[in-house]
Amino acid sequence: DMPPQMAAPYIDRLRRGGYGTNPAEAEQRMVADMQRALDVSFENQKLEYERLLKDYDYSRSRTDKNADRQQERTDKAPQQQFDNSNKLRDEFNGSTVVKNYREVTPIMESMKDAMQRPSRAADLNMVYALAKIMDPGSVVREGEMIMVNNTQGIGDRLAGIINSLNGGAQLTPETRQRIIEEAQSRYKGLESSYKALEDHYGGMSDRFGLRREDVIVPIRKPAGGTPATSPADLKKKYGLE
Repeated sequence: DMPPQMAAPYIDRLRRGGYGTNPAEAEQRMVADMQRALDVSFENQKLEYERLLKDYDYSRSRTDKNADRQQERTDKAPQQQFDNSNKLRDEFNGSTVVKNYREVTPIMESMKDAMQRPSRAADLNMVYALAKIMDPGSVVREGEMIMVNNTQGIGDRLAGIINSLNGGAQLTPETRQRIIEEAQSRYKGLESSYKALEDHYGGMSDRFGLRREDVIVPIRKPAGGTPATSPADLKKKYGLE
């Protein structure tokens, strides 16, 4: 069963008398050598086969594991995106800039609407709204000096305006105009800071493969005009009770 090329050296040795002069013994010695050679060859082939099989199993195992990991990432992708969006959205909404802008936007719209109504209630609305826009998050209290950031002298004027309104006076058109101008100036600054932060988090959403609308919840301005409010309602609204 030995291949001819492999058997050739043994046959040649037999012909040259390398196995002795007795034909029967010489043939037996040759067959024994050939058997040993076949056994060694078989063992070598067996080891090579086992090595190849082991390499194949290892390679297939790695492929399967990589496929499993990829499938696991695919399965987790929606949940991971949801978690990342929530985390980024909470961080964005928790910013002081966003909180302030979210708080003053409806107040600014209410002030614009009050500007069109020449009444004592509308005057109160404008004055208290200006104080909130100047210092978001604060509680406006009657009779106290209103602290206004970065606006020298407006606090004294506001205190005087509030006192005269409490006595029944009505704001002049000029005073109303100054109040709305101060509020709009401050509001534009808050809006500018908000827009810059919105662009920053929008860019982060794009880089992380998230949808902007899942991270940045738009701040919507009230639709239509604001209904008339009584002085008592205004005091309750701004924490004056």
